[in-house]
Amino acid sequence: SGSTLEVAKINQKDGHMTTIGTYPYGSYSLVMVYASKRRLYFNVIESTLYAVNVDTGKLDINIQIPNDYVIYAIDYDYINDRLIGLVYSSSITNSWILTEIIITTKNELKFDRIGKTIIPFDKYQWTTTYTINLNQRSWITIWDMKDLNKSVFIALNIDNGEIIEKWETNLNRLTNLVCFD
Repeated sequence: SGSTLEVAKINQKDGHMTTIGTYPYGSYSLVMVYASKRRLYFNVIESTLYAVNVDTGKLDINIQIPNDYVIYAIDYDYINDRLIGLVYSSSITNSWILTEIIITTKNELKFDRIGKTIIPFDKYQWTTTYTINLNQRSWITIWDMKDLNKSVFIALNIDNGEIIEKWETNLNRLTNLVCFD
């Protein structure tokens, strides 16, 4: 009855993989995060937020994202047990904004904007290159600058949304960021 994506445990000694849960498959997704305190592995596939419980393997979260929102990135603040996302909403602004993603008791999504900073849709192209640094309370991301052969590095404070750091680089083939904090 349709394709699925698997969440698996990997034995670090022999490489054996054991499936612990599945998501319904829509399209390829890079927008995923593990929320350790919730024991949930979140994944955004098309217009739905899913989460598999890593202990039971059950699909605990299956919520349609509201029509006027697109989640481009998601990460987890384990210090404050909250999901943080980079979201586009045409009803708020024609830009990307930093938000807290809240799952209500009615199993609906609420987006609580963090600060006033926007990343203009018409100036920057999203590259899914981001990470979170909880020690410095920052969301770090790299964007391609439209019509230029450059990228821009932007770090936002995850508590107030203010830009901490911003600089341009001629490196335009960066495809991944990771922070070990």
